[in-house]
Amino acid sequence: MKSFARINLSSAALRRGILVSSLAFAVVTFFGGCDRWQRSVEARKQAARDGLTARKAFLAGALPESVRSAVPEDFYAYEGLRDWFRMPLVFPYQLEAIDSTLSFNLVRYNGTASVRDPNKSSENVRDGSSPMTTLSHLSFDRTMLLFKKEGVDEYGIFSFLEGGFVSFATEAELWTSAQGRGFSGPKRLIPVATVFDNYWAFRKPWLFASTPKATTEVSK
Repeated sequence: MKSFARINLSSAALRRGILVSSLAFAVVTFFGGCDRWQRSVEARKQAARDGLTARKAFLAGALPESVRSAVPEDFYAYEGLRDWFRMPLVFPYQLEAIDSTLSFNLVRYNGTASVRDPNKSSENVRDGSSPMTTLSHLSFDRTMLLFKKEGVDEYGIFSFLEGGFVSFATEAELWTSAQGRGFSGPKRLIPVATVFDNYWAFRKPWLFASTPKATTEVSK
């Protein structure tokens, strides 16, 4: 009888041991999983920070220090709100769109209000008599913007340095002129929706990341 009791006691102790071990394993697994999840979240956040830093470095790389230090942080980091979309170019120029990202207007940030208030801080950049310049495709480097206008076979180069336009009737003429001006950006016109999506996907390489540094400084 005593032997049977000892056997039962040993079996109960064994069950308790197994239960404790299982609980300990579950706790370790849970907290280990939380730790891995936390590290994954931090890695994604760091990749996003690195992506934004790389984009800022490209866009501001040719600006004089006096201008670069005065650029609002939101200029590079604010995407827009609801149905209003924006993307920075070389300061003080940016792209803005309403409702759709298939085409964007070229605008100038005037510094009189926050980047978050386009009604007060944005001015359309006019190409001749047109009230605004609406783009469907583009490419750019630190000194110039190459583009195709929305809905028409018209092309142009906008100088970030001089703030002026040169127009072309064909894409071939555009690229011939761009080559002569020392353009160093991607050698193709990219849909603006793609450029927009790619800019704000901070954890992914940017379309313009490998563009060589320009030597010409862009003035305000």
